[in-house]
Amino acid sequence: MSKSILVNFICKALGKGIGYACCKDLVCRDIFLMLPKDLNISLGIMGDGEYLHLRKTESGFCFGAGAEEDLKITFKSRKSARLVLLGGISVAESFARHDILLEGNINTAVLLVRIIDRVEYYLFPRLITRKFLPRMQKEFASLKMYGFVLFGNLGKVKIEGNKKAKSAKSRLKKQKSSEKPEKTDENLQNVV
Repeated sequence: MSKSILVNFICKALGKGIGYACCKDLVCRDIFLMLPKDLNISLGIMGDGEYLHLRKTESGFCFGAGAEEDLKITFKSRKSARLVLLGGISVAESFARHDILLEGNINTAVLLVRIIDRVEYYLFPRLITRKFLPRMQKEFASLKMYGFVLFGNLGKVKIEGNKKAKSAKSRLKKQKSSEKPEKTDENLQNVV
């Protein structure tokens, strides 16, 4: 079978969108920093082969296959790929329906799905995403993402630790310290 032109275009757009979102969106950047170093990702359709190869470097994502894929995501059919890639259903729902095969670390896949969800939130209008994504705070306009996806060069996008951006660990630590302590039996006895 020949490769689908539509799926090929969408996969390339998704790859560029992942790189751009990891550079401009703080949530995606935090998730990017949690991904393993030198991660090789492959996205394809069973019977058609791979459509997208992404490699994580220290400064961002780039197109191209690495030595061996650490995470290989394969759709079982073109129909299931189109459903996910055109916003019919979420990636998580596709996993639940067993439309996707995964080879690699499940924790890494979950982190990648979070980034993909954010990218889909930027790329698709709210009319489509309201079916499968909760409301999210956008950190930049979707038009910037569209412009980059159509005309940008993924090789020129560099992801650096920004002084303004807090790492995910420091955010979690601050959130935990601000929470009130739970009422336990020992605390209640001391009060009485």
